[in-house]
Amino acid sequence: MESSVENPPSTCTAIIAAFAALANGQSVGRPIPKAAKQVSGKPPSAPPDFDIRRWGADQDSPTAKSFIEDRKASVLEFQRGPAAEDFADARIQFNSFGLPRMIFREGAALSAGSTATAESAARDFLRAHPELFYLSSREVDALRLVSELPVGSGKVVRFNQTVDGLDVVHGTLRILLDSAGKVVQAGAGEIIPGLTMQQKLNLTYTDAIEATLRLLGAEPPFAFEAINGPNGATRYFRGSLSKSANPVSVELVLFPMAATEAVAAYRLHIAQNGSAHEMVIDATTGNLLYRQDLGNSMGQARVWLGSPLVGERQLVDFPEGWIPADGTATTGNNVDAYLDQDGDDEPDESDPPDIVDGRASSESQVFDFPFGDGTVGADPADAPAAAVTNAFYFANRAHDLFADMGFDEAAGNFQMDNFGLGGVAGDPVLVEVQDGFSENNASFRTLPDGMPGRLQIGIFDAVVIGRDPAYSAQIIFHEYTHGATNRLAGGRQNTDCLNGTQSDSTDEGWADYFSNSFTDDPVQGAYLTGQLDRGIRRYSYENYPLTYEDLGNRDFVDIHDEGEIWAGMLWDLRSELGAELVDQLVFDALKVAGCSPDMIESRDDILAAAQVTKGAAIRPVLWEVFARHGMGNSAAGFDGSLLEGTLFNAAFDVPPDLLLGNRSPRVTSRPTSIPGLGDQYVYQIGAADPDGNPLSYELAMGPDGMTVDPQTGAVKWTPDFTAGSPRSLSRTATAGALSTGLRSRF
Repeated sequence: MESSVENPPSTCTAIIAAFAALANGQSVGRPIPKAAKQVSGKPPSAPPDFDIRRWGADQDSPTAKSFIEDRKASVLEFQRGPAAEDFADARIQFNSFGLPRMIFREGAALSAGSTATAESAARDFLRAHPELFYLSSREVDALRLVSELPVGSGKVVRFNQTVDGLDVVHGTLRILLDSAGKVVQAGAGEIIPGLTMQQKLNLTYTDAIEATLRLLGAEPPFAFEAINGPNGATRYFRGSLSKSANPVSVELVLFPMAATEAVAAYRLHIAQNGSAHEMVIDATTGNLLYRQDLGNSMGQARVWLGSPLVGERQLVDFPEGWIPADGTATTGNNVDAYLDQDGDDEPDESDPPDIVDGRASSESQVFDFPFGDGTVGADPADAPAAAVTNAFYFANRAHDLFADMGFDEAAGNFQMDNFGLGGVAGDPVLVEVQDGFSENNASFRTLPDGMPGRLQIGIFDAVVIGRDPAYSAQIIFHEYTHGATNRLAGGRQNTDCLNGTQSDSTDEGWADYFSNSFTDDPVQGAYLTGQLDRGIRRYSYENYPLTYEDLGNRDFVDIHDEGEIWAGMLWDLRSELGAELVDQLVFDALKVAGCSPDMIESRDDILAAAQVTKGAAIRPVLWEVFARHGMGNSAAGFDGSLLEGTLFNAAFDVPPDLLLGNRSPRVTSRPTSIPGLGDQYVYQIGAADPDGNPLSYELAMGPDGMTVDPQTGAVKWTPDFTAGSPRSLSRTATAGALSTGLRSRF
């Protein structure tokens, strides 16, 4: 394979041999039998979540690093130039390829207004600024429109980079425009400007499926047949997994390996045995390139069960559309809820009272069944119909609540029939009640639009006996929220965008926030523990005391701990501005979000959504709350992973125009990568003071042996076996009478 990149203006041509033959189902060459083979020098087996680029990737070479840094410098030089008046005070964050993952000019716009359509205005912006994303006019024309969604009176337009009709995985671009057609925010995913390549393919679609199944531990023989799928760009297959398993989707794509290189690959979404995965297989070698578990688990360490039993059960009406006019079971357009006590991901074949084909059933359409759980000294398994009915009710309520905010067909919601309103149909939420493989657990598996979501809940007995989450509004809403957030952030076809250290935790925070807000209760899951003051979390979200500075204070053992920090900030916003406004604002910010956002990027998404929907009216309140929670103007973050580490620079300041008198200094640098044992770690803190006062530095917390020069800000440390990495670092930059306290994890 050969690949190269030229600076704009450049032409993009992609020559990928035999794509047309593969599109017609023909085999090109013979598949490599060693589908699970590992690249030389890599670990002997892939971890549950695996990205080959994390293991000695090409972008770690000095040449690649220099190229990326030159890109960043070029963008920043443009920003400082006379032709960039609209960008002079914009915040720019860069992705791993050295391109702007977010450009945001708070309180102002990045372009003049436009009377063109949102799509045309977005493309015009990209053509007008090749110095930002390095895309030629031809490449802008080739971008595939993914979605165009309303954000208040504005719109967010999402594109995906294509080369000869093939999508670049996570090659997204998003442009947020206000009602006047002005660009408010823009950002890129893993696009590769100027991509040219040649590659021979050896694997067919079914070869890729077989390689994937082997990597997931399945045993041959495998038998598959192609079926008609909802999306012509993707092939769908059904085979020998199980009679009710989701079909397997397979798409021929380009997988970015580095800032200037991509390989042809097959991207698969596969759900089996209670799990769902996205897999990317090299179309030439059959090697595993990427694997991501698409589940969001509540976890077994803390019992994820609450009870809605406040007062008495009430007979409620099912709104039109929840079940068919002649429906007699808990299955409809939005939700299919059934009993799965044997944990095989299929409706149970046994028929307890009031259960038919695993679903609660009523010929009269009055789903009124005996209730029982541990609160009344009963075994929930003895009252399956009541449990299935409750789960069906809450999952449909979640569907409708999110639909009211804009999680509709075009946004990628979960429905069997989309009524011609956009998106891809055929994907209701499958709710598996009293799931035999989910004891003391609840989870949601989110696949791309067009493939059903799977919400699994088991009976909880770990702390208190006989708790069934089917009766918990908070648990069902929490899990359903994962389905919504994973289809909104990054776009409805990229459901693996919230799996980094901070983005995964932020996802848990969103799920807590919406489930608490929908139930108007700041305590999450108090029924589980009997602790009415804090429930299953460390604190109630009312007056939540921890901040961004406390991220990782329990060594990142549980993503829900970190998610509390985000949810606590959102609940504070709700207390200041009201539930209706903040629910919608947080939802709109999700529509704007890119892939793998850290908490500070998600903060800026809220600011961008507020700027489009509310102008400057609520900006002071937003910043007051952000600053209270350590997400102030000088804060910075990096999503990261277990291998890369993560970064969280907490700061408690507001923007200079909202501050009277002397202003806090701002830290502008990011800690370098994790050092090896015995290697000296050197990190030069970069900081600036808006008032020009001299700076001094102090190490407030760090591992043994770490020092910081009080005058220059140079940090030095040599890790050993007793003071190894990763570590937390807390330091203070002081100018005049004010300080900025920062804490990082690396």
